Amino acid sequence: QADQDRFSRALFRATRGNTFTHFQQIFEPMKDPKTGRELQKSVFVIYFQDTGRGSPTSAMSEKIMKICSSFGVNTYRWPQSPEHAKEREASLKVQVEDQQRLLRAHEQFVRGEVAMLLKKAEPGGNSVIEEWRLFCAKEKSIYATLNLFEGGMSLRANCWYPAAEEDDVRRLLIQQSSSQGGHSSAMLVPDRMPPQRLPPTYIRRNEFTAIFQDLVHEIGKPRYGEANPALFA
Repeated sequence: QADQDRFSRALFRATRGNTFTHFQQIFEPMKDPKTGRELQKSVFVIYFQDTGRGSPTSAMSEKIMKICSSFGVNTYRWPQSPEHAKEREASLKVQVEDQQRLLRAHEQFVRGEVAMLLKKAEPGGNSVIEEWRLFCAKEKSIYATLNLFEGGMSLRANCWYPAAEEDDVRRLLIQQSSSQGGHSSAMLVPDRMPPQRLPPTYIRRNEFTAIFQDLVHEIGKPRYGEANPALFA
């Protein structure tokens, strides 16, 4: 109602009272196609003296159209006769029915696609969309790791690993290389030289100790070779 009053006053002042505006409220709320929110709207008609049909647009008409554009209202051409109005009404009804039919078909298609994505990829497994998400996350992790390597055809990377798990790492690399059928291979070459910088801290954890370890890490992490403060927590 406030926007309607401001629009009416702006028209009256800009045209110096030479227009008459009639508003008719639409009682049913209408959904905004851009935001999806329900809004209260009104239909209005502006009466003013203009040039005859077929003549160039008058200054009064241009001024009114600029005001309508500044307020963001939707304008429509006024029917020239009752027959033209009936034809336009019938055309709009057909257009609305077609749009509703397309909307229902699209909604049915989207529901079918969503139902397909929510189905389990295999019995007892994850849904299809979850499998896609995990695949994308795995591919992203692989490429992010490969970006840390150096070299051309033969890639090389320096990394830290627990000394107690060296045999397990080497066994896993040999197993993966054998499964590739000779297309690619990987090996572990330990560097026994003293490190040039302090090794990172590696603390074993399980489901029980992980919570306490995270609380300790909020305060600070122990340096390499220091005792784990979580044991005293």
